[in-house]
Amino acid sequence: MVDEAIECFYLMKEKGFDPKTETCNCILSLLSRKEAKAKEMLAIMECFGVKPNIVTYNTLVQGYSSRGRIEGARMVIREMRSKGFEPDLQTYNPILSWMCSEGRACEVLKEMKEVGLVPDSVSYNILIRGSCNRGDLQIAFAYKDEMMKKGFAPTLYTYNTLIHGLFMENKIEAADILIKEIREKGIALMPSRTTYS
Repeated sequence: MVDEAIECFYLMKEKGFDPKTETCNCILSLLSRKEAKAKEMLAIMECFGVKPNIVTYNTLVQGYSSRGRIEGARMVIREMRSKGFEPDLQTYNPILSWMCSEGRACEVLKEMKEVGLVPDSVSYNILIRGSCNRGDLQIAFAYKDEMMKKGFAPTLYTYNTLIHGLFMENKIEAADILIKEIREKGIALMPSRTTYS
């Protein structure tokens, strides 16, 4: 499928269509986990005058981050900045996800702060999931509280993550209390089958 994605680009050119950045970003998204092919696609885009945008760079960062290649992701951030694009939360959240799984979320949060970014609800859910996965429930609940103080309402995903974390640590009573809290929040936050599994 990787080679077919690049072939699709050439076929479009051959048929007289000028691929737009958005089209190339879709192809790049398919290739993002194959580092060499993603770089090849970026080079092809530039060769044919298709200008990368922030989505292009964020797609590359996502690809690097999903494989734990954080230095590669940071290299992409340096390149995007050199081209006049400032990283945003979509740039940093994939890095945050990987680093959180490594217990190194603070490094990314510091970087985000340095470039003027504050975590959003997606960032907080990443932090909560990573903390629960490591068994750091106290930290996970602290992130939930911080999230709420910043004006972000916990989602069903947030609650499912916390409940799963509680069950994994055999804290059944605390999970029951949290499930009751979900019920009190109304129908939009009713527990799903995932909550109970």
